[in-house]
Amino acid sequence: MKYLKSLPVPLFIITTVLISSGCSQKNYDVDTGEKIIYPSSDGVLLGACDKWTLKDEQVRQLIAMSKPYIALPYGEYSQTPCNMSGTVTIDGKTWDYLLNGGGIITLSIDGMVRYRGCNADACKPYLLLPYRGKSFAVKDSDTLVTEEDSTENRGPPAEPRKCRATAAAQ
Repeated sequence: MKYLKSLPVPLFIITTVLISSGCSQKNYDVDTGEKIIYPSSDGVLLGACDKWTLKDEQVRQLIAMSKPYIALPYGEYSQTPCNMSGTVTIDGKTWDYLLNGGGIITLSIDGMVRYRGCNADACKPYLLLPYRGKSFAVKDSDTLVTEEDSTENRGPPAEPRKCRATAAAQ
């Protein structure tokens, strides 16, 4: 206590405010709901979806680290067939959330929708396909599924694609 008396008043006030506000980090009350897995032809990614779990605290951290977007940032993040849903209370209002394994978070309440995306390095451990600036550009080993692992990138496609014949193919 004697050290606090020797601090200049402005520094004491700043220190007190930071400590009492939790260092300015918002506290979200999260209640995880269910995992939603959409159909996909990518067996590796679906296997990773089955294993993907997040605790309430991890979802809270993702939401706290995410940044807001005016519109759905679909083209900026990888997309997965894996989603987690639940509720999050922010400033006394309870929102429904949908978290995609690629890092997009959709918040909705009373017909209002807000979009967020988590692209910070600290988000990587919690996502299946972390942010890389464009869809499916994952190449490092710190992710659960890599581009090379995806069955979408192995062998011929399941259905033939219509392409122009090249001179080499003729």
